[in-house]
Amino acid sequence: MSESNGFLSRDELLAKCARRYVQVPLPDGSSVRIQSLSEKELAEFEAEVISTPKPKRDRAVDRMVDVRRERMIDSRRRLIAICLVDAEGKRIFTSSNRDLDAIGQLDAAITNIIADACRAHIGADEDYFKELAKNSEQIHVGVSPTFSPPE
Repeated sequence: MSESNGFLSRDELLAKCARRYVQVPLPDGSSVRIQSLSEKELAEFEAEVISTPKPKRDRAVDRMVDVRRERMIDSRRRLIAICLVDAEGKRIFTSSNRDLDAIGQLDAAITNIIADACRAHIGADEDYFKELAKNSEQIHVGVSPTFSPPE
């Protein structure tokens, strides 16, 4: 700390960019490793979850899909995907639909443990996902329900 006032200097604060890791034990005795996120990574994750998506049509059933709802449903899986890493600190999942679907097939007891550990490790409180949903709803109040994307 700076000798003059007891506060961190700019350089001292920026020296805290190192990743933090924690091992998360699972009920079967195995464990996974999660990493901290940078401010930029967290902001990108949040923007991806609450941003105004372009509506899309599911041609298989000829209906519009609520992309925002889908993003909120998979927000926990997205957080797991960006936090889970191997022993070398490399992500073991991507944010691809394939990997998010794979995470979605895991036992909910396991994903709850991992998602809660990720949330705590990034410094978010227990209401983090509820707040994301609330923020998403507030952003989308002005979106027209009659909007039809071009074919």
